[in-house]
Formats: sequence, structure tokens, C-alpha cells
Amino acid sequence: MKTIVFVFLAAILGSGFGYWRASSLAANNPHIIGEDINLDSIAIASDVIEQQKKKNLAPKNTATSGIISQLSIAKVETPDGTTLDFGTMKRGSSRSHSFRFKNVGLAPLQLTVKGSTCKCTIGSLEKSVLEPGEETEVGLKWTAEGNLSEFSQTATIGTNDPRQLEVQLSIHGKIGQSYVLEPEELSFGEFSARDSLTKTFRLYSYEETPLWVSGFWADLDERRIKVTNEVRRLEPGEVPEHADARHVADFKVEVAPGLPAGPVNGQVRLDVGETEKYPLSVRCTGKCVSDLRIVAGTDYNERANVFNAGIFVSEKGGEKLFWVAARNNDSKQIGLKVKKITPENLQGTFDIVIGEPTRNPTQTLFPVRIQVPQGCREIARGGTSSDNYIKLFFETDQEEASEISLYMKLIVEKEESINF
Repeated sequence: MKTIVFVFLAAILGSGFGYWRASSLAANNPHIIGEDINLDSIAIASDVIEQQKKKNLAPKNTATSGIISQLSIAKVETPDGTTLDFGTMKRGSSRSHSFRFKNVGLAPLQLTVKGSTCKCTIGSLEKSVLEPGEETEVGLKWTAEGNLSEFSQTATIGTNDPRQLEVQLSIHGKIGQSYVLEPEELSFGEFSARDSLTKTFRLYSYEETPLWVSGFWADLDERRIKVTNEVRRLEPGEVPEHADARHVADFKVEVAPGLPAGPVNGQVRLDVGETEKYPLSVRCTGKCVSDLRIVAGTDYNERANVFNAGIFVSEKGGEKLFWVAARNNDSKQIGLKVKKITPENLQGTFDIVIGEPTRNPTQTLFPVRIQVPQGCREIARGGTSSDNYIKLFFETDQEEASEISLYMKLIVEKEESINF
């Protein structure tokens, strides 16, 4: 009987002591999150840990192993991420960045340098072992070399976090020339000939010497497109993606109302440099819409604004027809005439005849005939580039719908040179 009472009292005392140890452990670890853990189970798990430490054994696969792992593992965290865009770097320049590592687990975190791609250098670790809550930095250095316009490099850091044994760090960016345009193309989109619009771009210089923009102009309608610029020195850190740039030129392209209807396809050209001229260009695209439009069926490529007049035999001549449609305004009659032809040396070679218009309540339709006379000299204005086409300009007597232009492909050959 005495034996039974003694065992009973020992069990009660043991349970009380276990509860006290579990309560103390929970109070010292208030940041443990997840499912509720039975305090008695924690006490038992704690006893197992102590016994295994004494025996220098790893935890066995028991019912308490899940609880033990929650209490005794390291956990790595990179608060600022593991990737970085270095932006545009001047060739030959170097840049470095430090990635933060933090131990958010409950056991010491061990960090080791495992390697990197050939052109990325890993600096030494400030600390290779982090106690719970501690953090350190891992530095990466990159030198912009080689002939590639873009680069991407990686480095690997090993850890003892069983859920993330390796952390992959990566950097990427571009290797710039002495001068970088941004953007390289200006899109005007679709805009009305009655409206004005403004677009901007920048020229970055990676040279220490002052930036000279010795000339610039728009390869467009110079009467209605104005280009201005302002050159200044960049403040350190002003443009992080161009941290190595030393100077910048801010360009403004202003389009005034009245631009001829049709696609916009030209360039803003720059001459950079005080003595040696370094040519650069920014492409300009878009579509100007107005109360005028070209109607020519399958012979007209509206997107490219190109009318295909075809191939003619010089000895026979011939003609090709298309229409210019103008929206009526305030019931006023609209007149249309040819403004000019380029290249100018083709004027008089063929005829452009504007016939009597057809009017209805909403628009006026002008027939336009391209007439090639018999005996016309040879003309080779075909090919695939608009630089080799003929450009026709028409204008009306209405301010709201003043001009329209289009490119024309026209070939006139001798009869014996045509292959049927």
C-alpha cells in the first residue's frame, strides 16, 4: 500500500514539474507561431533534447520529432530580396551591392560561400554564423566588360536551413556605350491634325568631359515640328539605372497643329561631340488623322501610306486612279490642289489631274488621276523603301483639313525591257 501511495505522489510531482518547465519555455519563446502545442508535450520533448545532447545523438523519429524540429532549426531570410537590376553601366566600370541575410530561426545559422559565375565576385562574409535574430551582409561586385549589351550573373550561398540549403543571388543590367538614348523610339500614337502634342527623350553621356550636342533636327515636317534640348550635369544618384552617367540632355519634340494626315515615319537626328561628330537618331512613329483620307482599294497600303501606281510602258503611257475624300464642314465647298512633288526633278514627267468632285451631305470625293504620257522617260520609283518612292502633297482651302500626303510607287520602262 505504501508503495502505491509513493508512486502516485511521484507522478503528481513529476507532472507539476513538467508543467512548470513547459510554461517557462513558452514564456521565453513568445514568437513561436503555428498550431497550439501541448505544454506537457513540449516538456517531454525538452527532456528528449537534453538526453540526446548528453549522448551526442541526433533526434530519433518519434512522435516528438516534429516539435523538436520547430524548436531547434535555423531559418534564413533575405529581407531585401535576392535580385538586383544594376541598370546601365559604362563598359569597364565596376559596381557592388550588399544583400542582407537574417536568421529568423531558433538555432544558429551557418553561411558558406559556394561560388559564383566567372565574372561576379563575392566579398567575404562579415559573419559566417548568425545567432537567432542576427543578420549580416554578403557583397557582390561586378565589372562591366566584354562585348555583350546585357549581362546577368549569379552567386550561391550555402546554409544549414533544411528548408533552403542554398540561396541564389543574381544581378543583371546593361552595358552602355559612351552615349545612350532613352527611349530609342518616340510613338506619337494616333493624333488629330488639329491638335498639338509633345514628346520627350533623353541622351545620357558616360564621359567625364562636357556633353556637346552640336546639331539636331527632325526628319519630318520642319514647319510644324520643333526640337529643343537642355544639357546639364547629373547629380549623384539622380537616375539610379544610369548611375555611371555624368551628363544628360533633355530633348523635347513639339508637334504643332496642321501636320499632314497620314502615317508619321521619320527621325530626330543628333550630332554629338564638339569636334568629332557622333551621329545618333530617335525614330518617330504614329498616325496623323484629319478630315482628309486616301481611297484607293487594294492599290493603297493605308498603314504604310503607299499607293502603287503600277508599271507602265513608255511607248504606250496610261493612267491610274485614286480618290481623296474630304469631310464637309459648314456646308462650304472644298477645293483641292497639288501642293508639290518630291523629288522635284520628276515634276512635269507625268501629270496629276484632279477631276470634278462628287459631293454628298457628309463628304466631297475628288478623283485623282496619275497620267503617264506616251514617250515618257524611264522612272524607277519602286522597290521596298519609302526613300525610293515619289511623295505627293495635296492641300485644300479649308484650315481644318489643310493637307494630306502619300508615297507613290511608279515604274516606267521601255517596252523591250519588260518581261511578260
